[in-house]
Amino acid sequence: MQSKTRNVSNDSDNLVDVARRGIRRGPSPSTIKRRACIVLEFLKCHRCELSIVLCNDNFIQQLNNEYRHKDTATDVLSFPLHEGTLNAPTDIMLGDIVISIETAERQAAELGGDALDETTSLLVHGILHLLGYTHNDTINEKKMNALALRVLQLF
Repeated sequence: MQSKTRNVSNDSDNLVDVARRGIRRGPSPSTIKRRACIVLEFLKCHRCELSIVLCNDNFIQQLNNEYRHKDTATDVLSFPLHEGTLNAPTDIMLGDIVISIETAERQAAELGGDALDETTSLLVHGILHLLGYTHNDTINEKKMNALALRVLQLF
């Protein structure tokens, strides 16, 4: 996905592009970019590229319908460019993550939490999917959730 806002950190060798689609509120693209770089570094991803879109429910619903044939909004979608689990990838385009800020805000309110924390949780979930982690069975779900909790402790 093409980005309107390009944020490149001097302290990371990863390239993360963040764009907004149909939404102005929520965490800033620079905050999400910084958090994505922290996650990638923790997961030992080096010189990787990642595109993130922060959007509204309508935008993510259209993508969910087009790619997953589910005509409903969801919280996060991941579009990996590679199959299988990538262990400590280097010099690779990982893919795209789309996060609905509207859904993240609702979920945070339901849980009594913070929208930035919820957005970060969705970001981590999306990155893990790009790296090949799944939750399609109990064993994989436990592995993915355990790693996600370790990553989220960084914040």
